[in-house]
Order: sequence, then C-alpha cells, then structure tokens
Amino acid sequence: MASPLTARIFRRRVLRPAEGVFLFHPRVLQRLVRRHLGDGSPNLAIPALRYYLIPRTVLLIGLEKENPDALAVIEGLNLPDWVILLPMPAAQELVAGTPRRWLRDYWGHRFEAEVARAWQVARHDNQDHDSFGARGLVREIGERALREARTLLEQDRRVVLGLDDETLCRQWVGFVTYLRYFAPGARAYFFPAIQDWRGLDRWLKDGGLDLPPPRHGRRWPQLLTRSRPSGFDGAPDYEPELPLGLPFGRNDPDLADGANTVLPLLAKPAPTFGRETRAEASPNRASAESDRMAAWIEARCQEALRQTSALTRNPGWLASVWRDLTGRLTPVMDRLATLLDRWSARGDGAPPGWVLTARLRLFRHGVQAAFRAEMVGHYGAALRSLCMAAHQYRSVTPSPLVGEG
Repeated sequence: MASPLTARIFRRRVLRPAEGVFLFHPRVLQRLVRRHLGDGSPNLAIPALRYYLIPRTVLLIGLEKENPDALAVIEGLNLPDWVILLPMPAAQELVAGTPRRWLRDYWGHRFEAEVARAWQVARHDNQDHDSFGARGLVREIGERALREARTLLEQDRRVVLGLDDETLCRQWVGFVTYLRYFAPGARAYFFPAIQDWRGLDRWLKDGGLDLPPPRHGRRWPQLLTRSRPSGFDGAPDYEPELPLGLPFGRNDPDLADGANTVLPLLAKPAPTFGRETRAEASPNRASAESDRMAAWIEARCQEALRQTSALTRNPGWLASVWRDLTGRLTPVMDRLATLLDRWSARGDGAPPGWVLTARLRLFRHGVQAAFRAEMVGHYGAALRSLCMAAHQYRSVTPSPLVGEG
C-alpha cells in the first residue's frame, strides 16, 4: 500500500515556479482572485476553484501584501505573462486520500489550466478574438449552448460567477479539452446542446489547439506531458460508464453509436498473429489490426461473463473434476504466460497467439470461480478471483508502446 502524501512531497511533485505554476493556500488564492477582479466587488462570492489564471503583474502586486518573502524569490524568476494558481490541499486532506488520486486530480487541474493559458496567449498574440473568442464560439455552437456552458461551469464551481464572455470562453475551452483526455467520451454528456463536435474540434484546431485525439494514445500532447506531476507514472484517462442509448454523444467523433470506444492511453498493444513486424506495417494497418483485436478480445470476455451467469449450483461430477484441475493449474499457467510476455518484450516480436488464448481462459476461470464462491457465501474468495480475472483482462487489453511519439 502506498504511503500517504505529505504536504512537502506534494509541493515537490506539483509546484513548478519556473513554469509559472504555484500552490497557494485556498484563502490566499481567493484574495488574489478578488484583487484581480477588482476590489469594487467586496460581496462577490469566490468559490473553491480548481485553478485560476492570473496576470503576472497582478500576482506580483498581490504578493506585496500577502507574502513579501515569497515575492522576493518570485521576482527573480522569468515568469510567463499568465501564471497558474493551484489551491494547496490541507495535510489532513492529503492523508485521507490516496496519493494516486491526488496526483491524477492535480494533473487534470494543471492540464486544464495549461490549455486555458495557451488559448489566452494565442488570442493575445494573433489578435483574433472575433474569430476565436466568445463571438466565434457562439457562431460555432450557438447562444443556447454558450448559456448551457456558463450554467454548468458556474454550478460546478469551475469559474467565478458573472465572468465576462471572453474569459468564460477561455475557461470552457480548457474544461472541454480536459474532459477529452481525462474522461474521454464524456464531453457530449456534459454539453448536450452542442450538435457538431467535429466542427468544434476543427474550430479548436484552427485556434491553435492542434492536439491529437485521445484514441489509443498514439501520441500525447506536449501540454499533457508537461503538466504531469513528477513521480506519477499512471495514465490520465479512465473509461467513464456512460449511459448508452442516449442521443448526446452521437455527434462526437470520440464515440461510436453513443458507446464509448476510446481505449485507455496506457493500455497494452494487441498481439499480432501475422508475420509482419511493427516496423513493416503501415500505421493505418496497425491501427486497424489493433481495433479488430480489441473488439475480438472484448467479445470473448463478454461471452465468458454470459456463460458464467448460466452456471448451476450443482454441476456434474465431470465438470467438478475439470474445475478442480483447472484451479490447480491456474497459478502455473499464469506464471508461464508472464514469463513468455517478459521474454517477448525483450525482442521485437509479439507474444505467441496461444499466450493470449491462455490468458483469456484464465479470465474465464476467474469469473467462474468468483461466481461459484459468491453462490456459497465465500465473498473473500469471490473478490480474490475477481482480482485475478481483472489482472488477466488488463494483460490482454490493447495499448500503444510507452514512449511512442
């Protein structure tokens, strides 16, 4: 079990002063936000924001009162024009949560802020607010969708109430891009009023966000790589359980027929059974083969789950003998498959096809053992078998090569 994060370790992994990324106590952050928005609105409610983008000059002026000692250090840095402020969690909060969850969450906060900062800088440099500011966004998604965006961002406390449309546009661009990489396939469910996600992706690309789609992780955006906390080796995304059959995502290229088809960014590559090597195969052909294999593996696993639900409480003697034999051989098969996977990882070849078949059989045995254990009330054994089945499923899930691109 991983040890809990301390405040010191958390700051070391997240704080990046030279890159214009700072951690502040939430109350200090709120006072800096209020200073930026103007002291003429003392009753303005400042929610507990996940991040805030502030001009460098406003930050330096604010630190004259808040923390002169920190100002003396920060003034010596070559800060960007816009600085990212993140709230520092309390030590009690860090202990209560898992380190992986905290680091992943702050990876998402910083990535969202980095996208918003890149969008702000591009608008200032190109002076194209009419095309890629609030007016351009309204032409792309419509007034109704913009009102929906404002309502959701305010209700989720992602923005200060009453933001001007230009700032809201910047914040919304950051949030939508965050969703695409950290909850792929879910953005259309957040904003159902948007009818043309392909057109919106083109608009974002024309505005300077030429980011690769979060499909199979062929290439990570530079902003995503740069914003990852040090010491965190996980993937940003997960497969959100989307309610199928709803019309929201049908116009989203990240979805197919309303179902989430985006694979995790760090999943394993699918084995190829042909003699063609990865270097010889074209990228399109390799991608198509990976998609085909992923669908085949998913179908086999679904079939195993359906067959498990049909198991009876009193199997015949032959089935009982086969089950006991399989149970005794399972650890041996698992170790053998792991050894072959490691052996194949040293070379360029893919694991042999029968290793994939063995892992699928191990998956089937795991879910069946879990079902039988649950029927007789052995819930600990059921959880143990489910963990084994999950391990086998992750072992055969298609993914790209780490470090590719």
